[in-house]
Amino acid sequence: MPSTSFSLQTDRGLLADIQIWSDAATEQPNVDPHLDFVCVAYHERIPLFLVSNGPFDVYSEHVETENYFYESLVCLSEAVGILAKSLLEGTDTYFVFYLDQKALPRVRCYYIDFSVRQQVAEFREKASKIGDQDVFFISKTLGSAGRSDTSVFDRVLGTKASKIPGPVSAPQPPVAGTLALTTSQQISQAVSRVVLSGLRLRGLSTNPQSSANDKLAIREIYHMTNKAANFALRKYSYEFNERARQAPPADHVGGHPGHSGGVARDLCRRG
Repeated sequence: MPSTSFSLQTDRGLLADIQIWSDAATEQPNVDPHLDFVCVAYHERIPLFLVSNGPFDVYSEHVETENYFYESLVCLSEAVGILAKSLLEGTDTYFVFYLDQKALPRVRCYYIDFSVRQQVAEFREKASKIGDQDVFFISKTLGSAGRSDTSVFDRVLGTKASKIPGPVSAPQPPVAGTLALTTSQQISQAVSRVVLSGLRLRGLSTNPQSSANDKLAIREIYHMTNKAANFALRKYSYEFNERARQAPPADHVGGHPGHSGGVARDLCRRG
């Protein structure tokens, strides 16, 4: 682990062997190894935007240095730290030494760079040109209107839209089927089946327990209905009819026997 040794000039004299350790991922700034004591400061109140690097662990094998940090940091409040300035010309870098008690009590330090105050002054100068706007939220290009990045929202809305099922088309109305009845014999057989089925649905079917009169009445209803239905369907066989030689629709084959059967049943009841 790389380390750098510093010395600190205080009112007690020069304190040597102040070792600041850092890992490879945390690079220390290039500063003068000689530091000058400035004051005791409350390190917790230092603005974060001034912190440039750290924190680093601080060690020493010098007895006077150990005693100084023990009396100045360990024996005082945890919020109290030591502010020291680098003597390197052309820099405005300071060291803040403080006591960290989160894990084990140990002395640590971090760097602050007061050169950022110049940037703050530039922000204030720009703020005077833009009125009451917050200087920490002005656009990078002065005078240009900021444009919000909506790509994330567009991507989320696009994903939701792709998951929404499309409109369900309304089911097509059922098309009335047609019977392939092209001959009079086929029409007659179809009518006969429809008539028998209609009689059974109305309870007009013969059985061994039926009386002779009931059997006769049912037989008469059947013949009357059959003849009436066949007569009604003859129009599909006339040459002068526009629908001649066409298969009769299914609703016609079933509708005529049903209507004729009702009429025949009423006639038999009256008789």
